[in-house]
Amino acid sequence: MLTFLLRKVNSDSYIYHLFHKYKYSIVNSYIEKKYQNIIMKYKEKSENKEEKITEIIWIFWWQGIENAPIIVKKVCR
Repeated sequence: MLTFLLRKVNSDSYIYHLFHKYKYSIVNSYIEKKYQNIIMKYKEKSENKEEKITEIIWIFWWQGIENAPIIVKKVCR
């Protein structure tokens, strides 16, 4: 019902963003509670892992790297 009403509200409005922030926090807390054991398992693995990654990632930007968006340029450096 609330979602239906918000469809009528402008997506730039404060109420619209407040609702989505609230909805995100509810979904996020649900996922954290439901999958807490899995999350902790992988957090422990990543905290204990200190090996250096040596794999190469190739990036190709068809228009030339100088014409790429800023985020792509930053990743390439």
